[in-house]
Amino acid sequence: MNFYCYGSTYRYQGNCAAYLGSQATAVIAPTAALSQSLATVSGATYNYSFALAHVQNFLASPDNTFSATIDGHQVSPQLTNSGAFSYAIYSGTFVASANATTIEFDVVDRGGNFNLDAVSVRDAPMPAAVPEPATWAMMIAGVGMIGGAMRRRSLQFAAG
Repeated sequence: MNFYCYGSTYRYQGNCAAYLGSQATAVIAPTAALSQSLATVSGATYNYSFALAHVQNFLASPDNTFSATIDGHQVSPQLTNSGAFSYAIYSGTFVASANATTIEFDVVDRGGNFNLDAVSVRDAPMPAAVPEPATWAMMIAGVGMIGGAMRRRSLQFAAG
């Protein structure tokens, strides 16, 4: 694994991108892995995303695989014998099963490299709260009581 820290050709955003694979050393080192252990809350939901591109070098071999896992569970994309492609964003959600979660990217590429950039793992936003039916009934009853009180008050002023 190496990092590109120059030019905009090899990176998606920011200053650097990791390249995983062989590039010019196809026969010597065609495999690479990058992993990170993250502090998480067991049972909490998280969003992940990353940018991925595939660059083929002069060997132009389609002999490659890319996989991404979170705590050993495969996530999208799982690529085999992929041709060259520009950066694409891949994203999804997962529920943490422990207080530490490992995200890992594995590559075998004998004819190029996968460029990985903009890896992000964030807390998933909480869904908007929807009141229970009993809460709706209480709100409607309360508004009705206020309306009734206002009507009674206006009738008293008219009669008085």
